[in-house]
Amino acid sequence: MKRKTKRIFLLPLLLTPMLFGCGEEKDIEITWWVKFLAPSNVEDESTRNDPSYASWWAIQDIIKGFEALHPHIHVKEITYANDPAIASAVDSAMLHRDLLPNMASTYGTYAFNWKDALIDVTEKGKALEQDEDFIQSFLTAEAQQYGGEKYYSLPFSKSGETLVYRVESWSEEKSFPQNFIGLMEKARQIKAAHPEIYGDDVQRNEAGRLLACPVIYKDAGNLFFTACESFGAPVVAAKDNKDEAILFNNDKAKTIVKQLKKWSNEGLLTTKKHTAKDMVEIFNEGKAEYAITSTANVPDMLSENTLVRFKEIPSWNGASPRKVISQGPSVCFFHKSAAEDEVALLFYDYLTNGDNTALFSKSTGYLPLRAGAYTMPDIAREVYASRFKGASKDSSLIDKERAYMGDVLLANDLYDKESNYFMSEVCSWSGAIRTQVESIIVNVFNDHSAVTDEQIDALVESEFIRARYSI
Repeated sequence: MKRKTKRIFLLPLLLTPMLFGCGEEKDIEITWWVKFLAPSNVEDESTRNDPSYASWWAIQDIIKGFEALHPHIHVKEITYANDPAIASAVDSAMLHRDLLPNMASTYGTYAFNWKDALIDVTEKGKALEQDEDFIQSFLTAEAQQYGGEKYYSLPFSKSGETLVYRVESWSEEKSFPQNFIGLMEKARQIKAAHPEIYGDDVQRNEAGRLLACPVIYKDAGNLFFTACESFGAPVVAAKDNKDEAILFNNDKAKTIVKQLKKWSNEGLLTTKKHTAKDMVEIFNEGKAEYAITSTANVPDMLSENTLVRFKEIPSWNGASPRKVISQGPSVCFFHKSAAEDEVALLFYDYLTNGDNTALFSKSTGYLPLRAGAYTMPDIAREVYASRFKGASKDSSLIDKERAYMGDVLLANDLYDKESNYFMSEVCSWSGAIRTQVESIIVNVFNDHSAVTDEQIDALVESEFIRARYSI
């Protein structure tokens, strides 16, 4: 990392008169709603070794450290099954706001509808913009979803997207295409060279689902959003008026989907919605060469039989910067008492300092929020493993995971330097918009009868109209 780093130290709360009156310390409890899976027996330390509970244990250690520094502050985390469950719980609590938490891990899609109950953390976000150590691209993306000027949430458990490739097939850097057009040309060459795997007569099962495909883009929704962001096709705006907010039904977006459909028809590109088997299984069988997936999916790609590596995703337009969707929940803060509001933001500072963002990243696979985290021993070891040690097909799963995570960390560093991260703007209909644009990709790819340009044009036009008026 070439960037100058700064370590931030928290002032003792005894200096904050809002929290303590007349020198007498008072207990304060804040609540944080999260989706991290907790073990059935939270006293069982052996569950630390189970990856399913890695995020939960990392948070427990961070909370324990914070409470040791501030004995009269207590952080109570309440675990939910998933993001929609948190959103549903908040929606219910909005009717009786004393039931709201101080903090919730969530997406801007949900937070937009809670704005009048949230702390406007714009001042905090602007302060972090001046902090050289905080990865600025995450902040830019965070503000982007609210129109670019306001912050109603702050980054926390973040991931991006990465290109996965099978080392057995492509080991030379020069072989990697730099943009999506080049990637599709490489896919075309692969398909032609291996008809026994990718030939039209063997590539699909009887139901039309793909058994093999040179390029798999795991998330159909991300495919739509990233391509549109790259080419400047509007999808959604942070507006309260429905017609002003829903923007995806435009000619530029339709042109993009038509081209994606043609690549799909060639058998070059697909998504997880269209494969007959899990993406990892397809890789292990040697029936995919590239995939674009979340950086959080590194553990999923571990296999004793296959060696893959990770790189930054290619740009969509060689003349434009690459765009990488910033994924994973952020943290929003609900208005409670003045003292609790201050403590919640203080806890966020501790949660995202260099040591703790490194701990959380190492434990969970989420990306560090601070450049300084790259100097921490565990993170530095993974970067070293990627740059110098590498891995072979016969390496242990531990060595493979270190190399894979190091690859992802280096990609994250590049994304930050190039300001690649983005988040689409959000509105009251964001969830429905994402559902519908994903359905456009799914339905267009699934319609095998649309082959000619005229048939593809008609199909895409009808799908965009259907999607727009389904919201």
